[in-house]
Amino acid sequence: MAQFPTFPVNYARVRALLVILILLDLSAAFDTIDHDKLLKHLRRKYGINGLALKWLRSYLTERTQTVKINNTNSKKHNLKCGVPQGSVLGPLLFTLYTSSLGELIERHGISYHLYADDTQLYLNVEPYSKANIDGILKKINECMSDIRSWMLDNCLKLNEDKTEVVILGTARHKKQLNISSINICGKDIPIAGAAKNIGVTLDSTLKLDHHIMFVKYATIT
Repeated sequence: MAQFPTFPVNYARVRALLVILILLDLSAAFDTIDHDKLLKHLRRKYGINGLALKWLRSYLTERTQTVKINNTNSKKHNLKCGVPQGSVLGPLLFTLYTSSLGELIERHGISYHLYADDTQLYLNVEPYSKANIDGILKKINECMSDIRSWMLDNCLKLNEDKTEVVILGTARHKKQLNISSINICGKDIPIAGAAKNIGVTLDSTLKLDHHIMFVKYATIT
């Protein structure tokens, strides 16, 4: 029988790791996508050319929007940016548009998940190591500064007021970490006890108590 090499594992050290989860919020993300930037990105990065690119340009441009109040419609307004929400292509085009954001985050050594306009950053932190904590906080600030610049360059707006931070781990280790907020782009974001993440309310100990209460309340009402 084949023998696999074994490595010593410091389980006490593994258990002591906490996870900082940062949930970014974008303001009206689907409505601000620059058509020319998107089409250029599709051509250069994904090789979409010719008739396919013309079809996508036709799909995106010459759209209008009106507002209806009671029985009165406003004048038509030409839409110069954005992808249609509720469409099959909307989330896909948004994901392709923001794909380089993931590459930016990776360069800072931070893990991430992108799901349409939901952007999540997460990374481990050792609560007993001040040097590790200081390094992590510096890394977060540098990454968020670059994200903010990337958003501005790509006509998207990061909403710091709705950005949430949750620290996942045991109560004892979180107390040892002793952080009540994280400074992101000059704004102190308080550490939340729970946050809604793509339809699921996560609490800091992953017990899902907040989500269960939310589902119960929604069912009763």
